[in-house]
Amino acid sequence: MEDLAEKAAAALARIKAFDTPENEHRLRAELAKHGWKLKGKAPGKARFAVVDPKGNEISGTTLADVDDLAKKIQSSKATDL
Repeated sequence: MEDLAEKAAAALARIKAFDTPENEHRLRAELAKHGWKLKGKAPGKARFAVVDPKGNEISGTTLADVDDLAKKIQSSKATDL
């Protein structure tokens, strides 16, 4: 049970650490290079939506989630996702 609490605390710390204006700007620029968009600002940490080049939207994402997605986009073809 303690492992789960530690994992949850680490995940929350990562979400908070990534939630900066600098990371938001960096991720917007990185996604744009590949035809993706980062949009929206709802309340809370999971306030972003990511839109792929075909117009499909993933809502309720954090900047930490978007960073993970950006790494996948960079390392593979967007059509493979």
